[in-house]
This record gives sequence, structure tokens and C-alpha cells, in this order.
Amino acid sequence: MSSEQASDPGEHLTEYQKAKIAFAMHQDALYWSRTQLLVSVQGAVLAGVYLLTKELRLAEALTVFGILLSFLIYAMMVRDDVLGEAAFKESRLRKTNPIGIWAYWPKGKLLTNIAIVMLIVADLWLLWHVDADLRKLLHGWLDN
Repeated sequence: MSSEQASDPGEHLTEYQKAKIAFAMHQDALYWSRTQLLVSVQGAVLAGVYLLTKELRLAEALTVFGILLSFLIYAMMVRDDVLGEAAFKESRLRKTNPIGIWAYWPKGKLLTNIAIVMLIVADLWLLWHVDADLRKLLHGWLDN
């Protein structure tokens, strides 16, 4: 290998650009870590509700807690994404564009958002399906 090939690919970047890229990568890593956390929380909630089928009120409380925790984690994910995208734009580097068929596929974050919405809708459906009192309360509220 020549010395040109072995050089650092980021050596032409300014320190400011390097710092912004490092921050954007950090925020992206946080986003995906929180995604894993959210999936774990959802799995634990669904397993807990299944195990607590005889303890209806406790299962409902666990579901509500899981929904609230999921919203909180999702809010942090959105924050991570916004901060990371802003830092990347401030670095003034171009993003790598996918080629071929991959250019037409939805981005991973869009698919992740769809999956999160589906999980939360499943929680809400489970809560609605299990709790007749909640259905009566909401029917009365909606009728007024």
C-alpha cells in the first residue's frame, strides 16, 4: 500500500466538520439503541399482560405504563434524530445516496416509525379489548 492509500479518509475535513460528524454519529447510535429499548419494553409489556390474564387491573396498569414509557422513549428518539440531522447538515458534507433498487426503498427510520406506531396501536387495541369498563367510559364520553 502506498502512503496515499493508507492516509486517513477524514484528514481533509476541518475539526468543526469532524466534531459535527462525530456528534451526528453519536445521535444516530442513540436513536438505534433507544429503538432496541422500545422493542424490549413492548415485548416485556406483551409478555407481562399475557402472564397477568387473571389479574386484569394489573395487566391494564402494565399496558398503560408500557404505552407511556413507549411514548417517552419515542420522544427521545425523535430528539436524537433531529439533533443528529441538524449536526450532519451543519457539517456540510453530502450524504451517500443509495444506488439501484435501494434508492426506491423507504428509509430505515421510516420503517422503524411505522413499526413503533403498530406496536402502540396493538397496546391500545389490547387495552380496549380487555377492559369493558374503559369501553363503556369512552362510549359514554363519545356519545356526549
